[in-house]
Amino acid sequence: MRAQKILAAAITLSLLSFAGQAHPCCTEIEAHEALRSGDFELAASSGAQIGTVKSRLIAAEALSAKVLLGMAEDARGSARTALELSESVLLEEPQNTDAQFQYALADGFITRATSPFAAWRRKLPQKTKETVDALILSAPNDGRAHALLGAWHMGILRETGEKNGAKWFGADARAGQAAYARALVLRPDDIIITSNYALSLAELDFETHGERARAMLVSVLAAAPKDAVEREVQSRMREILTLWGDESARAKRIERFLDGGG
Repeated sequence: MRAQKILAAAITLSLLSFAGQAHPCCTEIEAHEALRSGDFELAASSGAQIGTVKSRLIAAEALSAKVLLGMAEDARGSARTALELSESVLLEEPQNTDAQFQYALADGFITRATSPFAAWRRKLPQKTKETVDALILSAPNDGRAHALLGAWHMGILRETGEKNGAKWFGADARAGQAAYARALVLRPDDIIITSNYALSLAELDFETHGERARAMLVSVLAAAPKDAVEREVQSRMREILTLWGDESARAKRIERFLDGGG
């Protein structure tokens, strides 16, 4: 208990320092509106400074949005702050599913932003997998959790190749596809999940999955974005589709998005 209190105090000091970097808006509602409309910087700084459970999760989500879209100057630092925000909530509410998801998402971003050798040496992929597995146990009907598992498998294989991914980390293409498929059963209209799955399939084996991936991206363009993050992702998928017939340009653009370049 004492260790938890010390950790909570350390996280609080870190977040207060971050929150002081910009002027906050006044309420959770305004912070949420900033997130929904795409003012991620305001949502992040204000959410952290307001300090409620909900506002800290808004801040974490805003920071992760910046990382996802390639808008963060320091992707690893932004992901680390998002993780700390989520962790501060979990110290108060260990069963908070949204906090568990934001923690797992940020943890995955940190692993992705770490060099392959450093990640391997520190066993970050294994630790991220444990975090995602725990999230699925806690929230088995949350499609976002299954999407994170799919992204873990497919991301490892992209970085290491199928043989090494299986040998070193237990990553498996079929398991990744099954996890993504489960995610889409639970969240069939989710632009972010559909986009990441489509690009992961195209990157895995374009000859086998290219047409399916293209059809998925076409469905993304036909969907109605729920917020600024989905709108931004949709815009990037539109750009990628314009490059679909150019093998080199398409592959580079897909890699850029999946690696956090937006």
